[in-house]
Amino acid sequence: GVALVGAVRDVMTRRMSTTETSVSMLCYTTIGVALSGLATWPFGWAVLETREVALLALAACFLGAAQFLGIECFRYAQAAVAAPFKYSEILWAVLFGAILWGHLPDAWIVAGSALVVGSGLYILHRETRRRRRP
Repeated sequence: GVALVGAVRDVMTRRMSTTETSVSMLCYTTIGVALSGLATWPFGWAVLETREVALLALAACFLGAAQFLGIECFRYAQAAVAAPFKYSEILWAVLFGAILWGHLPDAWIVAGSALVVGSGLYILHRETRRRRRP
């Protein structure tokens, strides 16, 4: 599901980049994420401590900067070329999960990641070959 939503977001970002600024697209994305987060409110929220709020704010700043740079990437590069670089997110998630929480991915996560990365690399290969033909 995440791969599908991410792919749709990337395609929409590429298409909107001709008519919208990167800042406006970042605002749209932020509003979407905030509304999605608010949808979880009925399922119970815990009151956060000051330190947790500070860490959440810091994470939001990093995420906002990363999202802005991602928008810029899709503005200037072909989606088929830029998308495979996003697969490093999987590597970072596994690395931080192992280092910080001692969690290693199970067989389902490895299989799903292989499917997503393999599909993306196949599309990159196909698009590269397609551009080489006269």
